Amino acid sequence: MSQTRKHPIIRVSQDVYFKLTLLSEQLHLSYSDTIEYLFQKVSSLEKENQRLREENEKLRKVAESKGLKIKEFERRFWYVFKTILSYAQLRSALGVAPSKEYASKYFEERIKELEKRFKVDTTPLKEALQMLTGNNLNGKKLAEVNDKVKSFLLKFLLGSLS
Repeated sequence: MSQTRKHPIIRVSQDVYFKLTLLSEQLHLSYSDTIEYLFQKVSSLEKENQRLREENEKLRKVAESKGLKIKEFERRFWYVFKTILSYAQLRSALGVAPSKEYASKYFEERIKELEKRFKVDTTPLKEALQMLTGNNLNGKKLAEVNDKVKSFLLKFLLGSLS
């Protein structure tokens, strides 16, 4: 990947060593290329985090300029979102949605409805749907999906104020 330079050995715990070895094998990269890859990933995540912070700040300024109490709105929105999620889980647990396919189709129809009626870009919701229907959903990915949906809905609601 890049020019090499001799350096002293970096000592890491056995757990880190095994994880680095596993990742190197999965990526088919050498240790140094894997470390460089990880640095690039961290850098891109930092940039994305900064972009999201700036976007959030812009939304906050727009709302405050219109005399809105954005912190209270966000707090209330979060509880509305949690309530909707709880309601959906309860419906699913009670068997109201006959299958995973039915629930996916129902969510997809809501996405299309938003696009058609409000002419908005629903890419975050489509990404959330793909992540939810994928086979490797874990707690971290579920939190990421929740954030995508919540962020989209918050922007959607704030868009109605402008």
